[in-house]
Amino acid sequence: MSTTASNSIAARFGALARHAVADTPSRSEDVHLDRDVIAAMLGLEDEPEALVATVRLEGHTARFATPRTPLPPRLSRLLAENPGQLYTHQAAVTDHALAGHHVVLATPTASGKSLAFLVPALARLERDPAATVLALYPTKALAHDQLARLVELERALGIDIAPAVYDGDTPAPERARIKDRSRFVVTNPHGLNLYLGWHEGWERILANLALVIVDETHAYTGATGGAVGWLLRRLQRLAEAHGAAPVYVGASGTIANPAEHFARLIGDDVVLVDDDGSAQPTRTIAIVDATRSPDHAPIAQAALLVRRLVRHRRHVIAFSNSRSHAELLARLATDRAVRVEPYRAGYAAQRRRALEADLRAGRLRAISATSALELGIDVGVIDTVVLNGFPGSIASLFQRIGRAGRSGQDALGVVVLGAEPAARALIADPEEFLVRPPELAVANVDQPSVVRRALELAAAERPVTPDELRHWGAPARDAAAALVEAGTIRHDADGLRVPGRRPHRFRPLVEMEPTWRLQFEGTRTTIAPESLSESQALREAYRGAIVLHGSQPYRVVRVDYAARVAVARPEPDRGHHTQAAWYRAIAPTRVRSHAIAGSLTLDLADAVLVEQVTSAKEFRGSVLVHQRKVTAPSRSVAGEALILSTNQLVDPAELPALHGVEHLLVKALAPLAVGASDLTTLTQATPAPQILFFAPDALGGGTMLATVARQLDRALAVSERILTTCRCNDGCPFCTLDARCDGDVAAKSLVLDVLVRLRDHHARHA
Repeated sequence: MSTTASNSIAARFGALARHAVADTPSRSEDVHLDRDVIAAMLGLEDEPEALVATVRLEGHTARFATPRTPLPPRLSRLLAENPGQLYTHQAAVTDHALAGHHVVLATPTASGKSLAFLVPALARLERDPAATVLALYPTKALAHDQLARLVELERALGIDIAPAVYDGDTPAPERARIKDRSRFVVTNPHGLNLYLGWHEGWERILANLALVIVDETHAYTGATGGAVGWLLRRLQRLAEAHGAAPVYVGASGTIANPAEHFARLIGDDVVLVDDDGSAQPTRTIAIVDATRSPDHAPIAQAALLVRRLVRHRRHVIAFSNSRSHAELLARLATDRAVRVEPYRAGYAAQRRRALEADLRAGRLRAISATSALELGIDVGVIDTVVLNGFPGSIASLFQRIGRAGRSGQDALGVVVLGAEPAARALIADPEEFLVRPPELAVANVDQPSVVRRALELAAAERPVTPDELRHWGAPARDAAAALVEAGTIRHDADGLRVPGRRPHRFRPLVEMEPTWRLQFEGTRTTIAPESLSESQALREAYRGAIVLHGSQPYRVVRVDYAARVAVARPEPDRGHHTQAAWYRAIAPTRVRSHAIAGSLTLDLADAVLVEQVTSAKEFRGSVLVHQRKVTAPSRSVAGEALILSTNQLVDPAELPALHGVEHLLVKALAPLAVGASDLTTLTQATPAPQILFFAPDALGGGTMLATVARQLDRALAVSERILTTCRCNDGCPFCTLDARCDGDVAAKSLVLDVLVRLRDHHARHA
């Protein structure tokens, strides 16, 4: 791998003195991991071809700075004692925030982002005894993590800030105390969306709101990101109505457009701070081809690598892309000498906290996790990350690898790739894989369905004025007109108002899937029920399925679809697991608009997404022992579909090439400011070769798809640019392939031929 490529990868971790060395041995006195040491750790000395590539990224020392804005005395004394100095980026965020500038911080994992936004927050709280701060975190776990730190800081500072988490689990008496006393309130967007409906009780907090912290801004994309953007606009107008002018401070993970994304979320200009001043450890990334040992499935090999790493005294997080794989990997990696525990969002909070404590204390050396550990929970002892498969995006890959080395120790990232088409493409050209820029994050703040819902809530909180509509632009004015016509909001002397009761209890931030309960019986000790989304339950908790909890297998013996409850009992044979096959279809029910462009037709239709488990395989280890049909109801999701029919323009034999075009079009939506994370797409041969885009009603349905339809010519042009500028040999996850899809995709040249044919035909006839 070239030095230029290695430097590009190093930049993901904020390296300043970027000396990166690829595939070269270390000097004898060097403490860094080299290829031979990694091969020995992984047990691959006799399989050198399985270790496809290694790249070492040299770490760098910290750079410090003092904020130009003097800090108040108590905070100054505390920072002088611990940590002693601020990193340059922490000082920069402090200066911008205290000067009244909205700012977003985009530095690597473990660079001290929390302290960067806490310093200006605490400075405002110390200077103004009435000031308040509101912090938004995407999950309850992160919110409670931050609370523990705030309690310690309050004690060390000696000022009264009464930090508190206010969410759905907060008891009613505690809620009243928080609204009366707390000056630092931590919550989540879903909760705040409801609480603003009764903002009168938050008058003290809103009137004195000095700073709003938005952590993990990269997590807010698509319709959810649009809803969060309008939530922040609603918060801002209520604060302004009470005489406050809060500063917004965001912290972003690895994305291509952190400043643009945060500016879109808050609806205002922001300053970007991305020059990392923190110390970064030396990191080595290893790419492992798991197909070199055909007798073992890739997940079994990933588990074996985890076990070997623990035996070499490494502290490991293994990331999998599904809860079932995280559980299975933990079970396969555990033996008499090595204990690996699974960690995922479905566990009770007490169990997750206990696992985190065991990791920090060294009682547990390895954990098998889902994306639940990808966000900012601090587990500083970790020095190795194993990725069981490509996580689907470069941003997520580097976010996960960055979990290692948070305490300054040399870090190792091992990416284990299997037989999927996307994985083979990455193995064929690992340099192209690692130097790819991270993806764009797009929040659909202009999506009409998102704007209508937000405007209804805003008008219920206080009248929406003509000046506000002018400031928010055409999407808000169009939404207001539609709401007035429907009778949802009405004009009065003060502006637009919602008549009658407030709609907040019936208008969640975004519609969520129904929740199922997975209950356990016949166990020696009581196990708290798990919560599953409906889609998870139908795919993983059908009758006869083996589910894993704490790496222990349980067989589902009863399912009550009406009550949304599945019941499982311990499975005697620990070596068994099941794998379901499921069917997915998009069924149009009523065409709402029909457009013809030569041989192409473009239909916007009411539609239903249908998913159903049809069969299941049962394995003992990697050996198939049983296969059977599954009788279970289908899951139907109402929404709208955009159907691009090629008719005679594309031959049915070219369906694999059209499938590649589908993947390219999805990637092209982000540069067009359309968040594609909410879309489901399919390519099918009947009644004619066609690509279908589906968006559920709950996330805006056709309002999003109408935007796609209007920009189809641009989407085809952007798709061509993505394909022709991609340096891969014959398709990869960044052009014609999708890491989540195992379907057949034609060679890159064939995909380009079909794409150009569609683009030119549409340009001539549109």
